[in-house]
Amino acid sequence: MDYLNIIIIVVIFLSFYVFFIIPQKREQENNKLLLNKLKKGDDLVMISGLCCKFSYFHDDFVVVEVDGEDVTGQDINVVSILIDKTKELLEKKNIDK
Repeated sequence: MDYLNIIIIVVIFLSFYVFFIIPQKREQENNKLLLNKLKKGDDLVMISGLCCKFSYFHDDFVVVEVDGEDVTGQDINVVSILIDKTKELLEKKNIDK
């Protein structure tokens, strides 16, 4: 009976590790790789859905340009760096409005 309780606890901890911790680490690693690729003027899509241009890093902060204004943030979560085709689609969508 005691072994069964220990096995259940171990299975619960393993499932938390596999389903929550490993994917979070993978996402943080991918985000860090994206941040290392950034160069001034890159168009970004933030995790909040905000489209902006990357300006520069300042200490632990990041500065992005939104509608011509510099916005400083402490934590940056980039979903993707927009490529030319995506930029064209977004511009076309804005023109159609």
